[in-house]
Amino acid sequence: MHGMRRTIPRSARRAPVKSEPAPASSKTFSTTEPNRYVPDFNAKANETASEMPLVAKHPQPQMITPPLITVTSAAQNCIRWLPNVSEDAVGVIGSGDGENDFLTFYSVTAKEELDYKSIVEVAHEGKVNKISVTDEGQVYTASSTGSVYTISGLDPHKKTLHKICDIEKFGKPESVSSVASSAIGLVAAGVHGSLMIIDNNTGQVSSLQFDEVGFRDLISVDERGTEIVTAGCDIAVWDVRSGDRTDLIHPGKCVATCVGIDPGQPHFVMGGMRNGELAIWDRRSDSLPFNRIGLHSGPIWDLGVVSSSRAGMLLSCGEDGNVNLVDFTKAGDRGGFGSIEQAFCDQGEFWRAGLSLADITSVTREALAVNSVNSHRSAALFAYATDGGVLGFGNLSS
Repeated sequence: MHGMRRTIPRSARRAPVKSEPAPASSKTFSTTEPNRYVPDFNAKANETASEMPLVAKHPQPQMITPPLITVTSAAQNCIRWLPNVSEDAVGVIGSGDGENDFLTFYSVTAKEELDYKSIVEVAHEGKVNKISVTDEGQVYTASSTGSVYTISGLDPHKKTLHKICDIEKFGKPESVSSVASSAIGLVAAGVHGSLMIIDNNTGQVSSLQFDEVGFRDLISVDERGTEIVTAGCDIAVWDVRSGDRTDLIHPGKCVATCVGIDPGQPHFVMGGMRNGELAIWDRRSDSLPFNRIGLHSGPIWDLGVVSSSRAGMLLSCGEDGNVNLVDFTKAGDRGGFGSIEQAFCDQGEFWRAGLSLADITSVTREALAVNSVNSHRSAALFAYATDGGVLGFGNLSS
């Protein structure tokens, strides 16, 4: 089964479908300059890059099986796959409508044909700004109400969403932009600059640091370790035990909107930028990005390394409605024996390879912003979620 299937979840029966989809909670637009993106944090360095990235921002569509999509009644903010616990893959999606928000668990079958079904829908207080899933299948959510919630992804049928804690700044709730696990507890980032450590058992919150700008994204380098990476005005690596911070500098001081790492080589850090650029750092030696690629014509909202397929592949999505698949290993194949690109790939340094348009596949183009994209950890599946309420499920091996 390929193409479009239109379904409306139970939430549509609780509230009427809006004539215009609500924008994602993490984005605002200037009233004086309609075409200028303004992050919802106080970014002091909001300039575009001083030099152009290496690849044009409009990749050409290539042959790929169209994703199977469903249209829901609300803007969808985030989507993440759970670790495999059954024959079918399971993904969890969080809405960002601001009214009757919810988490929905989907089961996806990829045998002869791709198919999906909704397993369960759980009411969620506030917009689901971000979802984090642990290796054990525990799901954590960051809410626009300033709360952090959790639910077991292994048994979502219980429909039990637990509030862990509330995040406040200056006595008022602070919208939580992202949450991630670490060896000493959860780490939550706020849109106004709070970075907090949360005790998983008691919900006690302790301040790691207040930043002068807000945070847009946060990930763990390893949930059993103490390092995290944040995206705000800059990309920064933190040791949550010691509080030490290392900044990864962008030469154009462009606002970072999302962040990713290569799980197999966590010294490689990827940052998605407000101007549509992908920047890649090697934090072992480089404070400046060694590779910069223009992937989107607007802000990049989510990105991630594809871990279930061959090494050197990355998915990204953005405000321009595009989902792009980038294959860094093609540069090595194109360069041939003895080339610097082939040497990079042979040494596992494929992220350093120069790209051409042929290395970027436009997976889909939606009418409205794509807020989130995620590849499955072990199956060749991906999923994305949009401002227009569209959910897409696709097969990377097709």
